[in-house]
Amino acid sequence: MIRVSSNYIICTVPALPDNNEEHIQLFYNTRQHAQSSITRPIQYKQTNLEQLWLDAGAKTCKIRIINEPPYSILLAIITFSTSR
Repeated sequence: MIRVSSNYIICTVPALPDNNEEHIQLFYNTRQHAQSSITRPIQYKQTNLEQLWLDAGAKTCKIRIINEPPYSILLAIITFSTSR
């Protein structure tokens, strides 16, 4: 996404564990989610969302948690140098 975007990327992922079996918590912001059958099956590894973008070449990654029922998401705004 960084390669084909011009200035920034907006990324959203589920933020908090819930009872929906289709919501697998692969990303976290400041600390990993507790391991359980709801938060993640054992075969998946949780990843720090901010670090993921920085490792991919982002200049900055600002994360905000939006927790307004029925939504609970991590909102990441990623910027990068335009002189790529």
